[in-house]
Amino acid sequence: MEADGKFYKQKRTELRPRPYASFKDRFYAVGMSSDSVPVVARLGAKMMSFAQKPWAEMSPHFDRYRDLYREHHAVAAPAPVCVDFLCCDESSERAAELAGRHMANYYVTVMEHYEMASDHFRKLKGYGDYADNAELLRESGMEDAANGFVEINTYGTPREILEKMEQRKGQIGTFDLTVQVSYGGLTGEQAEKSIRLFAKEVLPELQSWR
Repeated sequence: MEADGKFYKQKRTELRPRPYASFKDRFYAVGMSSDSVPVVARLGAKMMSFAQKPWAEMSPHFDRYRDLYREHHAVAAPAPVCVDFLCCDESSERAAELAGRHMANYYVTVMEHYEMASDHFRKLKGYGDYADNAELLRESGMEDAANGFVEINTYGTPREILEKMEQRKGQIGTFDLTVQVSYGGLTGEQAEKSIRLFAKEVLPELQSWR
């Protein structure tokens, strides 16, 4: 790499370790808002989206990405990536209790940190969706919004989680999945237990869908 810019100078230098492959088919971009989707499609990136509303309501979001990707690149878009907060447990009740406490806690800290309920997004180009969501957040209140966040993410027994994934596939089409298991005050032991059970009981079934 090298650079001769206004703020940074970089003598031509070899990068080490060298990339093991090109970035072809390994390029990801987060597309959460309607303003982001055209950019992700134009760049030819694999789109990643966190849960922000019931997945069935996000179907147009993914459809638009697929349509624009094909329009720009004349090939089908890669499967988008859903990013889920996960709590997997042998007990349905315990999974619901842990998710209800810790996913909600995470949500509140993020909303407060980014001031998501304020009106500053109205002044930022490309953040119209965030401004609309901020208004909804102010109307519903933080507690109800946090509970809603829990419900659109993934928790339950392995069987319950597989049923949710099957339902989502019917709603938005084929998707890839990545999960976050450490959040909102969960202990390391709780997070590890969750991901190990998911890897053992859920992941093989999801991979067989390919």
